[in-house]
Amino acid sequence: MPPKTPSKEALEELSELRARLAEAERELERAACRTDEEPPEGVKEFIAAVSKVDLPAFWEADPVLWFRQCESAFRRAGTVSSGVKFDHVVCKLPNAVSLSCRSLLLSINPEDKDGYERLKAHLCKAYGKTKWQLGYALLTLRVSATAAPLSCFKIFVPSSRLESRKAHFFSVCF
Repeated sequence: MPPKTPSKEALEELSELRARLAEAERELERAACRTDEEPPEGVKEFIAAVSKVDLPAFWEADPVLWFRQCESAFRRAGTVSSGVKFDHVVCKLPNAVSLSCRSLLLSINPEDKDGYERLKAHLCKAYGKTKWQLGYALLTLRVSATAAPLSCFKIFVPSSRLESRKAHFFSVCF
């Protein structure tokens, strides 16, 4: 029995499928050439969001130093989004700390550009040392005889000026 000749509809469908296959192959070739281009907007943030950022446990004794460590980890991981930083910090907060700032955590939209900064300011204010606590720590500090006279002022926040440290030390003493 001689082989059947395909119908006109079958030939048209076969031709259409071949054209679609050729178009898909061309699209794949174009996609392979685009690998050196800059990724589309939002892709870097997504990659940073899913990448592992290894943050230390929250340190209630010195949240300013803890945030410095966190920001170093964020830089190493390439995390630039405030929302991603906010999410990572919230995940590292102990339950007691989360409860103490519950209303703030619930009021911040993680997509806000200043959510991370607001949380950081709140935690540093709530758990950081006051100037009086720093002054008391300075008064009770044991300094070796070979230490430089001004080295004891390093206990104050590094960003504050030396003159304001001296003035505060004077007010704590008298």
